[in-house]
Amino acid sequence: MKRLTIGMAAPGLLAIALLVDICSRFASYDYVSFRGFEALTRNGGTGLGGPFLRNATYKTTRAYGDLAAMGNLPQLRQYRPEVMTTDEWGFRNAPGAASAELGAILFGTSFSIGAGLNDDQTLSAKIAAYIGAPVYNAGGLDLGQERNLSRTIGRLHFRRRIAIVEHVETAPEPAWASDVGFAMRLEDHFGARYRDVRLGYSEVKGWLNKSPLNLALFKMFKSIQDDVILPNAFSDRVLQGELGNGDQMLFLPSQVSPGRGPTAVADAVVSWRRLDHYFRARGFDLLVVLIPSQYRVYAPLLKTPPPKLNDDTYVDDLESGLRAAGIEVVNPTRSLMAAARDGLPSHRYIYWRDDTHWTAAGVEITAREIANRLSR
Repeated sequence: MKRLTIGMAAPGLLAIALLVDICSRFASYDYVSFRGFEALTRNGGTGLGGPFLRNATYKTTRAYGDLAAMGNLPQLRQYRPEVMTTDEWGFRNAPGAASAELGAILFGTSFSIGAGLNDDQTLSAKIAAYIGAPVYNAGGLDLGQERNLSRTIGRLHFRRRIAIVEHVETAPEPAWASDVGFAMRLEDHFGARYRDVRLGYSEVKGWLNKSPLNLALFKMFKSIQDDVILPNAFSDRVLQGELGNGDQMLFLPSQVSPGRGPTAVADAVVSWRRLDHYFRARGFDLLVVLIPSQYRVYAPLLKTPPPKLNDDTYVDDLESGLRAAGIEVVNPTRSLMAAARDGLPSHRYIYWRDDTHWTAAGVEITAREIANRLSR
């Protein structure tokens, strides 16, 4: 009987590992994801404008925040239920939303998409409830791509042509790019047939690039990097602060030191004026909604507030610059800060303590201010 050696066993183990990895790729990403964003971006978008898998639903009772995940801090997770649904274009809407007669369309970042929230808690859902008309959630669409933007607007039906664009202060302004890429030229030539091919390519790319087994193993390895078995190599990716009521809250370093230049406001106004011109040319009224970072809202409530906290007036300066340029703007910063201060003694929050995003309470405040502006 031959003696088993490492040289003989290694190829067999590699073959088994490869087979298990291939088989795992047929499994749903839901089983290894901690929130809908992670699960529904497996394919890198549909190629039809939306950032997510189309006609998909993600459900969990144990979603938690991106900052707790980034910093590998399971002790600070805030578990909550999450239901996330996408439409046929890969945007976060109920099926058939694209065929409704709309009161507005919402663009923006993960705040508009509703990270960590249920479908009925998103900004578009709350605005719709206030104005009594559907609001299409096009959050995640790259506003810098004119063709994608025009294509999305062109397939929708509007009762009121209102474009609401949410902008979180730490995100870059839309960088305009009106050139038509190779993929769009193919679509112009082949039409719906190319879109079917593009969707198939998206499915294959997601299958090849994202392995549930690989993600599961990575999370298992992170679980032992707990500063007991192994050092936590991820802890410096987030900052941790203690609020005045004793609760811990996590922040992104980029929120604390955004590194803006002296012309940041002027440069931003130029970008927004370009976007305003685009929408006006198509009969839309633009409403820009400025969202303060979690740090701007909660840093004054830390047990030891940082010095020179009030020196950063970027959000207010941008609001003034947009108004001077004739652009309608909503800035709910003061309302959010007041609600954060009032809720601190009873541990009620408008931003998650383990996440960069707001809770349903923060959405409610902002949606109400948007609806009030629209009514005027």
